[in-house]
Amino acid sequence: NKILNNFSSGLYPNEVEFLKVIFGKCDIDIQITSLKKILLNELSDPFYLFQLYSIILWILTEYYLYSFIIIVLTMISLVISLKETYTNLKKIEKLSKYSCPLKIHRKNFNGELMIQELSSLELVPGDLFEVPDEGITLPCDSILVKGSVVINESMLTGESTPVIKASLENTDDIYDSKLIDNNNKYILYSGTKVLQKKNNKKEKILAIVCDTGFRTFKGQMLSSVIFPRDEDEDFRRDSLKYIIFMVIICFVGYFISLKSLIDANISEKELTLRFFELFTSAVPPSLPTCLSLGMSYSLYNR
Repeated sequence: NKILNNFSSGLYPNEVEFLKVIFGKCDIDIQITSLKKILLNELSDPFYLFQLYSIILWILTEYYLYSFIIIVLTMISLVISLKETYTNLKKIEKLSKYSCPLKIHRKNFNGELMIQELSSLELVPGDLFEVPDEGITLPCDSILVKGSVVINESMLTGESTPVIKASLENTDDIYDSKLIDNNNKYILYSGTKVLQKKNNKKEKILAIVCDTGFRTFKGQMLSSVIFPRDEDEDFRRDSLKYIIFMVIICFVGYFISLKSLIDANISEKELTLRFFELFTSAVPPSLPTCLSLGMSYSLYNR
């Protein structure tokens, strides 16, 4: 009942300004990575660096045709990868940007209720606003305090069956938004769509903002997509371990066969080139390019 008592009549102007300083606009502002940075990130991959080493070596050993083919395939793979990454980032940016007009209940300095129609970007945690009858996508996570509505949560859960949200009960129990099983029926999540009112059509549906921006459920989902949990770093680390392991095997094999190569009167230049060429036999440089092109082609034609 503390939530209902403290926030169900709106915020004062000084409270709104203070909360704006802390939480900012009710928006998920995503700064997408530039193409230059994406390119540098791709080129820093251990396999691309190994391909560059292999191409230089093959040119020195006069494998011009094979070097040219690998260069062309690598460039095609790199362009496709850059295009896919940048396009996906643009889609995420478009998905994150959203605002709509809402009727927000606030108090003036005299404590009188004022209903203002403002952009949802002006919402701050604690704001009381009217949930429109239907067809609106919610811009923030909020607690329903008056009325009940039918919500489509397929954007978050993937389930097409609408769910009914009821108003928060007037109880002395402690409210905890993390207790999904207990409080999910009161929460209107950002990104979900209001289908219709459940009860009296003339009754106003009121909700209190509890989270905005990246603190919303939608914001956390987008954040986990843009900043994944070290999967790429794990892959890079494992790639380096694999390359180092194969290099050690090449060292051992080369020094075992070194005496036989010297006895065959092979020149020092040829011995050196064969030493470095061993690495390209142990780790096929064309493999990551072919795999990348294959995966891109299969996704494109899915």
